[in-house]
Amino acid sequence: MAARILVGLVLAYAGWTKLVEPAANFEAVLLKYGVFNPGWIPSIARILPWMEWLLGSFLIVGYAPRLAAGGAGLLFLGFLATLASSRIFLEAGGSDCGCFGKSGIHLSLRQIFLVDLAGFAVSL
Repeated sequence: MAARILVGLVLAYAGWTKLVEPAANFEAVLLKYGVFNPGWIPSIARILPWMEWLLGSFLIVGYAPRLAAGGAGLLFLGFLATLASSRIFLEAGGSDCGCFGKSGIHLSLRQIFLVDLAGFAVSL
């Protein structure tokens, strides 16, 4: 239960910090990764924070925990794939990931890779 709540807190916090900021901030972060088609970035920047916040909230309160954990696992897997294929991760692993918005916690790409890896493992 503690692990479910911890993963939920990470996702809910990540989603919330991006939801309270202009979507353009997250769009700039996504563009920096160089992984996504630039035409998809506005949609991703508007949908992903809601997915993070909702799945995290579901995990925290225990609503449909298996479904929420499965969704969280898929999100973490997507985050890991994005980081691993990102040119900024390969070139400069120390830069800020932008995962928690501009006003939230600042982690390097390597640090967030470990957080995502742990979140994926716990979600399984």
